[in-house]
Amino acid sequence: MTKSLRFRMYPRKQLDIRWLDLLYAAFYCAFPRSIRAKEAELEGMFASPFPVLSAFTVRTGFDMCLGALGLPAGSEILMSALTIKEMVDIVKHHRLVPIPLDIEGGTLAPEIATIEEAITERTRAIVIAHLFGTRTPMGPVVELAKKHGILVIEDCAQAFTGHDYTGHPETDVAMFSFGSIKTMTSLGGALLRVRDAELRRKMRVIQRTHPTQTRKEFAGTLLTHVILKLFTLPSLFGLLYRGCALWGTDFEELIGRVRGLDEEDWLKEIHKQCSFPLLALLAHRLRTFDAVRLTERIHVGREFAKSLPREISYPGNRAAFHSFWVFPILVEARERFMAELHRRGFDGTTSGSALSVICPPAGREALEPSKTREILYLPVYPKVPPRERQRLSKAIAELFDKSPHLRVTDARRVYAAVARTIETPRSVEDIRNVVQRAQRENLPVCMMGTGHNLGGHAFVNGAMVLDMRQFNRVCSVDREQKRITVESGITWDKIQEAVNPAGLALKAMQSDNIFTVGGSLAANAHGRDTRFSTIVESVLGFRIMLADGSVMSVSRNENPAMFRNAIGGYGLFGIILDVDFALVDDCVYEQSSAVIPLAALVKNFEQ
Repeated sequence: MTKSLRFRMYPRKQLDIRWLDLLYAAFYCAFPRSIRAKEAELEGMFASPFPVLSAFTVRTGFDMCLGALGLPAGSEILMSALTIKEMVDIVKHHRLVPIPLDIEGGTLAPEIATIEEAITERTRAIVIAHLFGTRTPMGPVVELAKKHGILVIEDCAQAFTGHDYTGHPETDVAMFSFGSIKTMTSLGGALLRVRDAELRRKMRVIQRTHPTQTRKEFAGTLLTHVILKLFTLPSLFGLLYRGCALWGTDFEELIGRVRGLDEEDWLKEIHKQCSFPLLALLAHRLRTFDAVRLTERIHVGREFAKSLPREISYPGNRAAFHSFWVFPILVEARERFMAELHRRGFDGTTSGSALSVICPPAGREALEPSKTREILYLPVYPKVPPRERQRLSKAIAELFDKSPHLRVTDARRVYAAVARTIETPRSVEDIRNVVQRAQRENLPVCMMGTGHNLGGHAFVNGAMVLDMRQFNRVCSVDREQKRITVESGITWDKIQEAVNPAGLALKAMQSDNIFTVGGSLAANAHGRDTRFSTIVESVLGFRIMLADGSVMSVSRNENPAMFRNAIGGYGLFGIILDVDFALVDDCVYEQSSAVIPLAALVKNFEQ
């Protein structure tokens, strides 16, 4: 490998702006004209005949929208569970409550049933984010919203594809971003298509209270992007990466500082009106938008997706439309992948966008989004030469084949297998998603706790492995009824910690308390107490997930055959989810010894 190639690194993303466009921006900055005239011109260029409002950023527009709506405090805003953190902060700033809508990994869209389940009498709006360049079909969402009298807002910040899509005609607001890393960047700016004239008027009134970005501020932004564009050349980007390593500077932190808002003063930063050069550059970019470049990007994304190993999926792989604004994949041990890709000259990163997962408010925990495998963003775009994209694809395949994190071994290191994937569920829905995916792909599913399985029965090569150790909550403790409900990934010692303060104890458990409840029951580990017999005698009932993803409640009286089969069934009949145990008053055994005649041994043993 030549010296130049050793230092070359393909950055995670290229700025989607030409040098000529940056020259235009400098001209507009030097020779300003009327802001209002340019604003009116720009707003007439997009989404015609629908009315449009320009804004400093999408976050600015969203903030103006919520301010203009004037919703009562405590109103709920349903939002795609994966979104920009500041979008959630804006909702909270207006004393509203963000409610996450879990998204399906293949489509990156919430299912209609998920949305309907989340709607309450306090719901006032639904915000759907089109993620990574995909486009969520909005027709069913609009119909559901009409039925409940709810506003629908489209967050199209990652989904701009030109004049072909300006939002669903019946959504109330559609927001498009032209920030630094977006398609057709104008170094900032946003366009909002707002259907209701009165809402648009109120938003404009709020907008006029914001200070206008100065030409000096825009010039600083322009200079920053000129430098960024220079350093996205693979040779300079590679030097920057190696320079950071040499100087002890965190490379990811440096990139984040260049791109992100001031965390302490972000609200002040977005409360601005567009300057003339920003409006003029955005208008220029709309006039000269090149759909051919977008078509090429889509083609590159599709071809690269086909080249990936079958076992590696990417979010949105079943989306009806995907423009591949970024190209993330789902992997375990992503830091290992990232480090190795960096070594090979590819800027794989865990922070290709500022997305975060919304947590549900207290009392709505059932809506907590499912955790997925971790996202790794890859440098996949037309400016990466075909040979280099092929090299990247081969590197991914090699890393996957050699990944030791997919090797599962029992605690004694006697039995081992190589899994297809290792999933770490934290909810019943997580487990169901794995089971249903395994069913679609005709794959076996294995469950794993602390790995103390008997005879290697738990592991199968090529299986989807459920590591149940994070599915470990204490669901409830009833002191009066002396019962506890726990998730199956919890260990026996954690149960004791939960009930000891109440003066209660399990009737019986294994001699070692480090095993998981699900593993002990699946193996029918006996455990024994002199008064209360074996572990199974203290089981009041449990829920089990069957192969089709359905959940069955099981006890000695309800589905008794499944009760007998699942305990000691080694997972063949289903996945034990949560278990009800009977408790007893805690007591302390005292050790004592006595000498007895040999003739009395049998009698004492019987006692």
